[in-house]
Amino acid sequence: RIELGEIERNIYGIEEVTLCATIYDDENQKIVLYYQGEIDENNLAKKVNDILLPYMRPNTYIRLSHMPYNSNGKIDRKKLKSDYINTKWHANSKIDAVKNSKMANIFYNKLMMIT
Repeated sequence: RIELGEIERNIYGIEEVTLCATIYDDENQKIVLYYQGEIDENNLAKKVNDILLPYMRPNTYIRLSHMPYNSNGKIDRKKLKSDYINTKWHANSKIDAVKNSKMANIFYNKLMMIT
């Protein structure tokens, strides 16, 4: 069983990551990492490969300028998962997600302004 919280605790050990949240895409059996920080997806993936076992490594990395929060002030994981499922991100491979991350971040930020 994959513990998303354990993945996050390890990723918080990466200096350039300021905030992160993981979700699990049940349909495609993929771990998705949303994060804020001063590191691009490729370099983050390299650092994660050094600290996490293969079965714990995210399949998709999505860099955000800000995280959504729920009414309790916590990261809104339901919104992250819903947004992920309702986009084509989940159909992409890790490499495609990295290539499309800037466009995904723009789309996500525009979506946040609408809601």
